[in-house]
Amino acid sequence: MTIHSRAVIAQRTGVRAPSPTDEAERYRLAVEAIDDGVWDWDVKAGRVYCSPAYFGMLGYPAVAAIRRYEDWLAEVHPDDRAEAESKAVDCLEGRVESFSVEFRMRRADGDWLWALGRGRAVARDEAGRCTRMIGTHVDISVRKINESTIRNLAAQKAFLLKELQHRVKNSLALLQSMLQLQANRYPDGSETHKALTNAAHRVQGLATLYTRLYAEGRVDVLDTRNFLSELLEALKAGAEDAIRIEADLCRAEMRLELLSPLGIMAAELVTNAMKHATGSAKAARVSVRTSCEEGRFELFVHDDGPGLPEAAAAALRGEAPEGAGFGLFMVRALADQVGAEIEATAGSSEIYISLAAPAQTERAETSEEPYPTPA
Repeated sequence: MTIHSRAVIAQRTGVRAPSPTDEAERYRLAVEAIDDGVWDWDVKAGRVYCSPAYFGMLGYPAVAAIRRYEDWLAEVHPDDRAEAESKAVDCLEGRVESFSVEFRMRRADGDWLWALGRGRAVARDEAGRCTRMIGTHVDISVRKINESTIRNLAAQKAFLLKELQHRVKNSLALLQSMLQLQANRYPDGSETHKALTNAAHRVQGLATLYTRLYAEGRVDVLDTRNFLSELLEALKAGAEDAIRIEADLCRAEMRLELLSPLGIMAAELVTNAMKHATGSAKAARVSVRTSCEEGRFELFVHDDGPGLPEAAAAALRGEAPEGAGFGLFMVRALADQVGAEIEATAGSSEIYISLAAPAQTERAETSEEPYPTPA
């Protein structure tokens, strides 16, 4: 590439080349026109030209002046001085061509101003050391105050949310205990005992959800395997000793608006399966399996009992037969709410639920008690 002198350019174009005086005046006017503090450091001479805006933002009279590099460094906050000086030295010694650093500077009234300093080497000697550097200081105090306010508000929100989760978790645990104590006042197998026990299991499902929320500190998504593992453990703790639960659970992160109803449905179906398995002549066994593939989450609940009664299967299909429990109607309603599909056939011992959900899969080992350990 050929670079022509100003004289050649002027001769060919007929335009007068600007004189050094013109350029100096133009530079002076540009510096005075902007609000940012401009500095021009003659490294060899040890002098730094600072624009009127440079001093004005620090609360001094807004006039241009010459100062030393050490004067600037002395005004930088002690906690920020090492980083600010390191960035400038890197540019001086040729490790970088430019730098940007945020630091506090002492104002004329003694307060601290947050500045964004930028600098660039514009001339170097034969050894590569910078001989002239130009840069700006921008007052970013308002931005820093806003960032601090946002951080404080976020911290307060997180604290209040955790406190709310903690209180909800404790309230649900208390409600579950009260329901179970009330159920124990009635004979086993009675309709009242069944209704109160089922209600306690439903509350347990919600309590497990909130416990996991509190433990992970998340409010958007949760791990399905961890959640269902804890839910199954809680359900088994309130069931008969003869029942064995097997779990084969995949791992997927699911949004809470899907996971919450899924937990209630799983608790209801597993509770119902445990009841049917207990009535079987075989060893009472309930198996729970999940699949997370191709953007869908699938839940299979199977027991070794005699199979679903027609009324139960009809309730899960969305019909309203006589003799079906409220819990199965609730499962159907929740499935409709989240757009899930249910397959349930009279005489079959397996119920299948499928819903659209993220599918980050990682299958746990098939296990019997104890359940897959939450990661």
